[in-house]
Parts: sequence; structure tokens; C-alpha cells
Amino acid sequence: MGRRVFESIEEVMKEASIVPENIASFQVISELPDSSTSRRIAETVARVYTFGVETPGSD
Repeated sequence: MGRRVFESIEEVMKEASIVPENIASFQVISELPDSSTSRRIAETVARVYTFGVETPGSD
């Protein structure tokens, strides 16, 4: 599942002509409660993606 999430993000970014280096951060906006598993997964994906973009040699 994890690989597919990041592949989907990459696909959407390509369609929108956005390069990873132009992403400073992701913001999770949801009506779900903070304790929701889906929301926690989304926040984790956002942190991991941002970390990967900021980390030199993360290709």
C-alpha cells in the first residue's frame, strides 16, 4: 500500500507539472477527528514525503 500511495502522489504531481523540490510541506485538511486512523495515515504520509524531499540523496 505504501508504495502505491507515493506513486499516486507522484502521478498527480506530474499531471500538475509540480516537481518535488517545489513542495515545502503538505497540509492535511480533514473533517475526521484527530484520532481517526485515516487522518493519522495521511499525516504520516505528508511527513514522510516532506522528509524524503528535504533529505539530500533521497532519490
